[in-house]
Amino acid sequence: MSLVDVYYANVYNASLLLHKRLFLEAIAAGTARHHVVLSVCAWALKWDKRIPIHYETAGALF
Repeated sequence: MSLVDVYYANVYNASLLLHKRLFLEAIAAGTARHHVVLSVCAWALKWDKRIPIHYETAGALF
């Protein structure tokens, strides 16, 4: 499952913002705006279970 699929499966009314088929066609054609693709991927990461997210405080990193 791609991040785009995760986005459309989890974001409420996602299809009202971006038509899925047209968005996927734009990605395939290389005409999708980069900031839109990055935004969709960033939103989708919240629900993507394939990538573990480890929350740490800044103090623990230094």
